[in-house]
Amino acid sequence: MYSILLFFIASVISFLGSVQAGPLNLYVLNTALNKNRQTAIYVAIGGIIPEIIYCSLALIALSKINQFQALMHVLKIVFAIILIILAVMLWFKKSKTTEVVAPSVSNDKSPILKSVSTGFVIAGFNPQLFPFWLFVLISLNASFECEVISWDEKVSFCLGTAFGAFCLQYMLILLSEKFSTRLKKIVAYKYFYKIIAVFFVCLVTQQIVQQLYTMQQ
Repeated sequence: MYSILLFFIASVISFLGSVQAGPLNLYVLNTALNKNRQTAIYVAIGGIIPEIIYCSLALIALSKINQFQALMHVLKIVFAIILIILAVMLWFKKSKTTEVVAPSVSNDKSPILKSVSTGFVIAGFNPQLFPFWLFVLISLNASFECEVISWDEKVSFCLGTAFGAFCLQYMLILLSEKFSTRLKKIVAYKYFYKIIAVFFVCLVTQQIVQQLYTMQQ
């Protein structure tokens, strides 16, 4: 039951973390607009593989960190500071309209391997994935005492990261078919960054309160 919960948590975090005008999202979007749904799905499948890889690496790194409790506390403080900095940056960041290529009729179908490998390379060279999942795992442990320890829990969490990312990609593909002219407004939502900033501040506040409560006991 706990493994299922971890799968759900990882899926939600991955889905929300993927909602941005990143290279993979834009490439999947343009592929769906200019080629076809099937090719875009293959690109999305290739793009979710690095999620599993980097999340696995983050779990390995976290298991080593947990052997040194003092270092774990330091990292919690460091990540809290990073969150505050990110929140400030996101609050003042302005959403920009992202240019999306207009749809065109095309019967060209890229080979499956080429599409999958393209998605894999685009997502694999994302330097944010490893620190993102390491940060998520530390935050879950610090804020909610949610740990990923056994092998089945790790597998469920890693699969959840891929599932959440794929759901976001598939949603973009469906949106490209129905609302292609409005996609730029969705991607560049006016208050998107401010919402994330508020979420970060709430998370840091919750961690501070929990640490103060722990120190008093």
